[in-house]
Amino acid sequence: MTFTRLSVIFNSFAGAGHLVLLLFAWVSHDLRVWAAVLWAMALISIVSWIATYRRARLIRDTPTARIASAGQGFTELVGMGEAHPGGDLAAGPMWIPPSLWYRYHVRCEDSNGRSRGRSSRTSDDTFLLRDDSGVCVIDPDHAEVVTTHKRTRREGDCVYEIEYLRPGDTLYALGEFVTVRAGDTPLDPNADTAALLREWKGQSETMKRFDTNGDGKIDEAEWAAARHQARAEVAKQHMTHRLAPGVHMLRVPTHGRLFLLSNIDPDHLAQRFLYWSWFHLALFLVSAVAAPVLTGRLLLAG
Repeated sequence: MTFTRLSVIFNSFAGAGHLVLLLFAWVSHDLRVWAAVLWAMALISIVSWIATYRRARLIRDTPTARIASAGQGFTELVGMGEAHPGGDLAAGPMWIPPSLWYRYHVRCEDSNGRSRGRSSRTSDDTFLLRDDSGVCVIDPDHAEVVTTHKRTRREGDCVYEIEYLRPGDTLYALGEFVTVRAGDTPLDPNADTAALLREWKGQSETMKRFDTNGDGKIDEAEWAAARHQARAEVAKQHMTHRLAPGVHMLRVPTHGRLFLLSNIDPDHLAQRFLYWSWFHLALFLVSAVAAPVLTGRLLLAG
């Protein structure tokens, strides 16, 4: 597991996790538990501080590129989110609003308030990001998504928590930019020429064009002419294929680098991460001082 994935888990857990740990220590009335909790909080806080501060710096320090002129590799884009032509949106349950991307959690309780099941799902359908220079396909698989669109609904004993990105949102995207070109696909002229000749053989009208002497048969010279024309046709098709424009895509980077999608203005998003980094740093300093002090007292008392 990469550090980025680990830091996301720690950061997601940190807010509520600290409260749960403190509550557990409080009800235990045991100084040894308090010491263990403080050490755990120090670890969680330092990892969360690194993760949030790193995000704030990446957002502030990475220049925004235009899709048409973006370099290959780690890139920041800003544009409007759109569905693919034809209006295809992320496929999901009927109770999810029309979305480019969604994530939901469902928790159900019995009549006594005890949990009787949890489920969750995150969409991985691609969608488009458009700026004034071009269009880029966004593959949201493994993305860290921060969105302002959230809904909570109750149905019977189940609570549905939904986060989503809507068509028309102005999106901030940070990830690996790649351009997939048709010319990058290896081509085999000999195999394609043979396939074209087999296709022509099944077309009587096409074969008549090569029967230059009109005897109803294709002799060796006429077949050589057919092969020559097929090779020329394949070469023309290959040239058209190589000159076809590439498809721009933003996807999860390699080597564990950050992949972030959000409908929040990047300046505000960076400031939000910075505030959280200060919180985690302060919590780390407090717990990092208290944990060894309490541990030392326990050792001396023992």
